[in-house]
Formats: sequence, structure tokens, C-alpha cells
Amino acid sequence: MKNSTAQKLFLLGLAFGSPSAFADTDVNNVYVGAGYHLGTYDESGFPNMDLNAVKLEVGKYLTKNIALEGHLLFGAGSEKVDVLGTEVEVKLKNAISVFIKGDLPLSEAANVYGLLGVTKGKLEASVLGITASEDDSGLSYGIGAEIGFGKGLFVSGEYLFYLSESDYDYTGFNIGLSKKF
Repeated sequence: MKNSTAQKLFLLGLAFGSPSAFADTDVNNVYVGAGYHLGTYDESGFPNMDLNAVKLEVGKYLTKNIALEGHLLFGAGSEKVDVLGTEVEVKLKNAISVFIKGDLPLSEAANVYGLLGVTKGKLEASVLGITASEDDSGLSYGIGAEIGFGKGLFVSGEYLFYLSESDYDYTGFNIGLSKKF
């Protein structure tokens, strides 16, 4: 799936559409988290590759419903694919993202959110004993939901377009646990 203006407008509306988005409560809340990333690299003319990673996150609320959030992804495996009869091993080396997160509270314990930001990522490919890497950066966006279960702990699930260009997409589903301080 490629970027579309409607998707971007939806995410911006989700991020900034809450009537209380700019209230001054909870401004000093910081959160940290860890999780697992199930990524997919989809390039025209090549088989899809499932690339997994460990995800670390840190965020700080700037207003009641708006946070600045960072993601670090560290590759946790590789996938071997056949390209023109030759086995190629591909893995996500790492990625770093910075997002504006807009919350839309559903209750005191449940929340949906939109993420809009930028990502710089690096892939590594090995074929016939030769290894090469490639990095790229670009617009990133997605949606997620989180549920709190006491003592500032939250479980989350989110789907993001980390990098999307005319010839490829790198998307990911993240599951995680975070702690708000």
C-alpha cells in the first residue's frame, strides 16, 4: 500500500483532533517501553521479506494528548529469499524514528493514537559471501492502541509505515509494554 493524502489527513486529524489536545495537564509524563517489531519489506519485483526486530521507545508528553516519541529498532533475525536463483539473506540492521504522537482517549485505561514523524533505517543483504548495506530516511506514520492495567503500565499494538517510497514499502506491526512515570 502506498502513501495517500487521505491516510495522512486522517492521521493528522487523529493526532490533533481531540478537543483537549492542548490542555496543560500531564505535561511532565515521561514513558519508556520495549517490544517486538514484525516488519515487512515489500519491493517491486522481489519477494516480500519478513524482518523482525527488538523495539525500544521513549516519549514525553508535551500536552495532555500530544507526545514526542522516539523508537529504536535493532534487527533480531534475517530472512533468506531467492532472487533470480540465488539465495540472498536480508536483515534490518537498525532504524531510528522520531514521532509526534496524538492520543484520542477512549477511557481512563484505553487510548488510540496516531503517529507522524521521520525514520532513518538501514538494511543489510548478503549474497555469495558479499555483504552490502543500504540506508534510507523518510516520512513515517501509523496508528496504534494501548490499554493500561495499573501502576502506569500499558500494553500497546501499532501498525506503521516506517518508510514508503515509489518502489518499496517498509511497514511494521509492533507489540510492546511501556511504563509511564
